[in-house]
Amino acid sequence: MWTEWSTAQVALVISGLSFCLALASFVWNVWSKFLFPKPKLRIWVDLRYAQKSGAHSASLRENGTFAGDLDPSSMVYPAIALCVTNFGPGSVTVTSACGRLPRFHPRRKEGHGILVAYNSYPDDLSANSISSGGLPKKLDIGETFELYFPVNPTFMATKEVSAIGVRDTLSRLSWVSRQNMNRLRKQFGAHQKLQS
Repeated sequence: MWTEWSTAQVALVISGLSFCLALASFVWNVWSKFLFPKPKLRIWVDLRYAQKSGAHSASLRENGTFAGDLDPSSMVYPAIALCVTNFGPGSVTVTSACGRLPRFHPRRKEGHGILVAYNSYPDDLSANSISSGGLPKKLDIGETFELYFPVNPTFMATKEVSAIGVRDTLSRLSWVSRQNMNRLRKQFGAHQKLQS
């Protein structure tokens, strides 16, 4: 078939295919950047304690002291705080919090599991369902949302959970960075020293 075509005809077909590919690429870029942009979420985890008075919570530093140089004897209710910030360009709804299993875990096929947050930290430390903690939560551009979870010694000591993140209404999973998880494990080491 190609032997019957002249060089000009082959060049015309290749040019037509190249034009179709360039047009499809242009349409995809316009669609993904302007017509239906997906919001970017920044996820951060931190180990926090609340004051006995309930005034506010403070982050535990890796050396065992608290942000704001608060007295450790006045701090109670340790919890893992998950902070989610929407960087835009549109609003997004966070539907659940997830924990990812390590790469060589026996149940790795399942991939990840749902984490259940406190209802209202530090006032209500019960957790009823995956909608605890105010989920699902719609976040506008620049808005931040926090969830609080119980400190599970098994997960942190054995590295049962390799990452913590959230799922949104677009079924996308957004995870904390590896550096942030390593910092959380160091905070957990300081937490264990405080408890002993």
